[in-house]
Amino acid sequence: MKKKRKMKNVKQFKKKTKITIFVVEILVAVILLTIAAFMIIPNSKVKFLKAFMNCSFGRSIVSCIGQEDYVNNILNKDFDRDKVNINDGVKKKKGYTNIVLFGIDAGTEQTDLRTNTFESANSDVMIIVSINHETSEIRMASVYRDTLLQMPLLEGDTEIEYRKSNFAYRAGGPKNAIDMLNMNFDLDITDYAVVNFNGIATIVDSLGGIDVNITADEATWINNYLTETRLVTGMDSPNITTHGLVHLDGLQATAYCRIRYTTFYDEQGNAYHDDFGRTARQRFVLNQLLNKAKSAGATQLVDIANTVLENSTASGEKIIETSLPWDEVLDLIPIAVEANLTESSGFPSRDFYGTTGEGQSYYGSLIPKDLEHTAMELHKFLYGDDKYKPTSTLKSISEAISNETGIIYEEPETEASSEATE
Repeated sequence: MKKKRKMKNVKQFKKKTKITIFVVEILVAVILLTIAAFMIIPNSKVKFLKAFMNCSFGRSIVSCIGQEDYVNNILNKDFDRDKVNINDGVKKKKGYTNIVLFGIDAGTEQTDLRTNTFESANSDVMIIVSINHETSEIRMASVYRDTLLQMPLLEGDTEIEYRKSNFAYRAGGPKNAIDMLNMNFDLDITDYAVVNFNGIATIVDSLGGIDVNITADEATWINNYLTETRLVTGMDSPNITTHGLVHLDGLQATAYCRIRYTTFYDEQGNAYHDDFGRTARQRFVLNQLLNKAKSAGATQLVDIANTVLENSTASGEKIIETSLPWDEVLDLIPIAVEANLTESSGFPSRDFYGTTGEGQSYYGSLIPKDLEHTAMELHKFLYGDDKYKPTSTLKSISEAISNETGIIYEEPETEASSEATE
């Protein structure tokens, strides 16, 4: 009897062993097929990541790895999207995710020389990032920091102010800065991400740096800005010793993004001066980082995420902060893996801004000659919307800025109009 039981147990053991080996063989085959697919099938990596992130199993794995640190260290849990102001008459753009990226001049709590924080600093970088879900296109629009715009009324305010756009963040943090962009351009932004110098440098370093064609003047200005950037961040990096195609590490790339005293040439040879050049550099660097992230392997992406999380702690020494909830970040990953930056630009355009003379009110500001037209240009650029009509709120702001500064847009005189006056 015992012998029969023993034989039965042996048979069951052999059966289980065969099943186990069979399962292992299947797993090995799946792994080999996956590797082969990555090597042979075009865009297989993208397709795999999209499928992985679009299933509950994949999302659960990613959430187990990063959700807790993200929520504790990066997410601004106090930010209430429902309190963001959007002009009456502005309809939410379906099929788009719009996020404004703020760059602030602030170091960590220990190294910050200006006592700036994530709630009170000038936002010298303001880039509207618009993601088209249907086409996976990304467009980036810089709003120049010196643009004279109407400031939102904060609690206790009774008088409307017109200030440089970068002041809104200092006055009332990200919520106030988003309100400012929405009211002056008829936008529907409800989310943001903000990085300081440490954040930019850390992200660039985690991706292995970037390759940039720089002029001799740009090399000089990188070194000039490095002196201060080292002090603000507490990080170190050597000076640039050459020009041409140069590999920049994180701190050097941060200094490069700050340059505005020498010309920037894009890949098509177009020249950008002053703040137009600085914002063009910033968008160029963001594009470089997007391309590097897309080509990174899974292990490198995990290392990058860990680096960012480890360097942005709940104790207040943040390098990056955002309002995007975790679930929405997961929703964006399948779109981001195949997204392409199709176009970037700055607003207001050169034809539609003016300045006042030295000693006059608002000297040093970039004054929109016709804010309505600037907003129309921006909507066409972001959404291809050439039927957009400014709201009454925007029309009143545009008129008020013209009345306040005396700067208005005048149609250029054509040959036909000049002949008619003769």
